[in-house]
Amino acid sequence: MNTVRNDMNTQGEDISRLPEEIRPADEQIRERWARVGPYAMLRPAAAGCPTHIAPNSVPLREGRTAIRWRRPISRAVTTRTAAAEAAAMAPAVDAVAASDAVAAVAASDAEALGHSRDLGGPRYRRCHPEAPITLRRMGLEGMARRNYRGRGRGVPFMAADRGWGGRQRLGIWVAAVTVAGTVPLSVLNPAGDSRVMGSTQVSVAFFATILTGEAVIFALSFLASSAWPSLKEIDAHIAFRVWVVIGWLGAMLLGVGLLTGAQALSTCGAVLFLLADVLGIFSFARLFGLASSGGRKRLLSRALERRLADGDGLIAGMHKRIATDDLLSSYLRELDAAVAANDANGVRDRVEELTAVPVAFAGARGRAGLHLEVLHRLAKAALAGRLDSTVAATCGQLLVDSLLTQIDAAREQGRSGVLTPDEAAALAGHSGRYLAWLAATAWTMSTRQVTTPAAARDLVAFSVHARDSITFTLDPDPPFADTGAALGTAIDGPLGVLAWVRQFVEFHGSAQANAFYPVFELLTGTKFRGNYWDGASILTELRAALFGTGDARVDTPEADRARVAFVNVDLFDRTWTLVSVGALTTLRNVALPHPPALVRPEFTPDRRLLAAYVRTYASHRYVSTAREARIALMRLLGRGEHPTSLWARSSALLGECSYPVPVPLIEPCERVAGCVLAVACRLAPLRPGDDARQLRLFLQHLPDDVLAAVRRLAARTLPLRDDQLPSADPVEEVVERLDLIRWATPASTAGAA
Repeated sequence: MNTVRNDMNTQGEDISRLPEEIRPADEQIRERWARVGPYAMLRPAAAGCPTHIAPNSVPLREGRTAIRWRRPISRAVTTRTAAAEAAAMAPAVDAVAASDAVAAVAASDAEALGHSRDLGGPRYRRCHPEAPITLRRMGLEGMARRNYRGRGRGVPFMAADRGWGGRQRLGIWVAAVTVAGTVPLSVLNPAGDSRVMGSTQVSVAFFATILTGEAVIFALSFLASSAWPSLKEIDAHIAFRVWVVIGWLGAMLLGVGLLTGAQALSTCGAVLFLLADVLGIFSFARLFGLASSGGRKRLLSRALERRLADGDGLIAGMHKRIATDDLLSSYLRELDAAVAANDANGVRDRVEELTAVPVAFAGARGRAGLHLEVLHRLAKAALAGRLDSTVAATCGQLLVDSLLTQIDAAREQGRSGVLTPDEAAALAGHSGRYLAWLAATAWTMSTRQVTTPAAARDLVAFSVHARDSITFTLDPDPPFADTGAALGTAIDGPLGVLAWVRQFVEFHGSAQANAFYPVFELLTGTKFRGNYWDGASILTELRAALFGTGDARVDTPEADRARVAFVNVDLFDRTWTLVSVGALTTLRNVALPHPPALVRPEFTPDRRLLAAYVRTYASHRYVSTAREARIALMRLLGRGEHPTSLWARSSALLGECSYPVPVPLIEPCERVAGCVLAVACRLAPLRPGDDARQLRLFLQHLPDDVLAAVRRLAARTLPLRDDQLPSADPVEEVVERLDLIRWATPASTAGAA
């Protein structure tokens, strides 16, 4: 297929002329593509405007090819643009109607794109190369890859200023040293009083002129109440005190020399006045550079850089350090003031000052903690309506970009100040977990009419896009890559994999099942070729690859490291059951309505998508009877973790690398109902012919209070059929709600696509 792509001429080729093996043959798929509109990258010419391609290919590993696409603007794009403009320009009385129009368009797009994984999604194409190529494969993922992979390897925006400032300081200090060298000569060959007075009059006049100029710049550029930048930081930048002290010393020597008739002293005073004038020009030039916003950004970025490099403690302890550090507290106070005033430019300036700190500098853990603190403050302000949600999403994207740059830099362990691979994985997991919490919180507050639909929509879209970028950054063989530098990952072992994925799947985060594809590759060194949407079990195949026998067993260096880390198959099953506890317990509340404006790919109320998520864990079948399930549950709740186990080491790592605000870590053993539901779903029927006898037997032997808690959890996270009412029997209700995973059979999924 790659040969066919590369043989196309660079001017583009109509899809109707493509070979049959890469053209859609099924009429149902043709109709679906025509309905999807611009999200279908390859669409039959008869269904709408022709799509053109330009195969500017970049070779990838295993013979894969990344193609950059070029296509005309379709009628659907024009429709969406018109709807967005209508929403932006409508008067206040029509704001609701305009918002509904945009929401309807977004809902239709998301509905069409939501299940593109079975029609050419990135993972499906790995095992079905004949499938059509979609925008999800070559468009959105490509943009995310270009935005996040390899970022930060360029020169920071203040690096050029550093070079110019260094040359400026060198020239001025050479001039100052030259003047200072005349002091011994003035002692050996003192000047007369008339020459001294003439030189002093010129120097004092120039001194006063410079001082007046600096006073004007101060008055126009800085506020007396501003603590960022503080006068201390400005003084350290322009050497104001040094200049004034040298002028004061010259005046003292000149006065004493004139009063006592000591021409040597008066000559030294006159020379020092000349030196003060030279330093005054240097100080004025430096201060004039701060008169612009760019100059202040560079100054404050360097101030943050130096302060964060002073102490490189744990990420988890950063909030305590912020409370006791004057400079960091001043920075956050200035950010809060800009948020309170709804000053979009001020907020962007503060965020850019932080994200401009270069990666190759010490203090990576402090930078990461401060990034998370700023991200949380912006999210809170947007949720409460105190900050424009567009500004919050834009600045949040800058912060996530900067975090991913630090995470990706962990691959280069030869550089000083970078995170270790395990710390980078834990930071990626915590960032994904926080973003999932943010999307869920925005959704909940929107349904309760606390947060406006527009603000919730912006935050949800930002969260979904940022989580995708995290997955692409950690994928060792991403679906899209512009250069070879984008291949590879910062994670280098099972500890990092677990630290990332156990957090990434919580709070009903978007694309959590997609994250298991790079997990499989990182742990086995091979690719998972199945499609989770069609019921393929990633965890079952991973179990067979690591601890199976025969052809299923994988013998690679990555698999050998994973087998050593998990120790045995029992601990492997226990580990992934603990992961599923957090995922199942934090699913969204199905009793709340899902506003159409918040529908996004992988963030929809579609029950088939929820069933596919739950099946990811339920298909991990290491228990088959109620007795085995009870033993597994007792071991899960009653046995502590050995300090050297993979789960215990990941918990210790997360304790050091997770920012405790606002979602502290909760160990799965503290979620009893979640543990029961995680074991119960592994007994629930998967196929139409399966029965629930063992599941009922397992639930019937639970204590009444535990069963009641499991029933409440299932009622909150697992929906019933539309025509089904809750059962009065708690056992039957849990069984009926777990029947959700039997809906998404491969046959029904293929037909629904």
